[in-house]
Amino acid sequence: RGPRTLVCCAFHAMLPQRSPLNVLLILVDDLRPEILGSPALTPHIDRLAKSSTVFDRAYCQQAICGPSRNSFLSGRRPQRTQSWNFLNHFREVGPNWVSLPQWFKQHNYTALATGKTYHPNLPPRWDQPLSWSADRPYVFAENGYPPCDRKDSLQNSMVCPSAHPDSWYADHSDASATIADLEYALRAKKRFFLVYGAHRPHLPWNVPQRFWEIY
Repeated sequence: RGPRTLVCCAFHAMLPQRSPLNVLLILVDDLRPEILGSPALTPHIDRLAKSSTVFDRAYCQQAICGPSRNSFLSGRRPQRTQSWNFLNHFREVGPNWVSLPQWFKQHNYTALATGKTYHPNLPPRWDQPLSWSADRPYVFAENGYPPCDRKDSLQNSMVCPSAHPDSWYADHSDASATIADLEYALRAKKRFFLVYGAHRPHLPWNVPQRFWEIY
C-alpha cells in the first residue's frame, strides 16, 4: 500500500496545475434523463453540452422533488437525510452537514442561486445563510406553476399553449436573474458556483404557443 500511495502522490504532483473552474449548475424539474439525443429540440443545451462535462447515467434519488433535492444537495442518501416527503429536510438530522453549494462557498467561491434549487422551505429560506453567499439576494420568482387561463376547451387543462410573453413566466425571470449573477461574478472577477433551477417541464405545461408549434 505504501509504494502505491507514493506513486499516486508523485503522479499528482506532475499533473499540470490548472486554475479552478467556475461552475454553472442547471436544475430542471421533472426533466427526463435522455434529453440529449431525444426527440426534444434543445439546440442551446446541445451546444452547451459540447463544451461541458455530461453525465448520461444520472438518476434521481427519490421519486418526488423535495427528498431528491435534499439528497443530492447534501450529498447523502434519503436514508441518511430522513427526507421522504414534503415535510422534512436534511438540516433536521444534519444541522452541521456541508451542502454542495456550502462546500464551494467555504472554498472561496461565490455561491449564488435563482429559481427552484432546494424545494421551497426544505430547508427553510433556501438554506440561507449556510448554502449561499450574501453578495446578491436569492431570487425565486412567483408564478412558477401557473394554471391554464384559456377560455376554450383547454381551460384549466394541464396542456396549455399560451399567448403570454416569455417575461410572464417565472423561469424567464429566474433565468434573467442568473444572467445578472453571472455578469456580476465576471465583473467582480470572482470564482463562482451559480445554480439556476427551472420549473418546467413540471406540470402544468403552460408555455408560450411557439414552443408547441415547433413540434
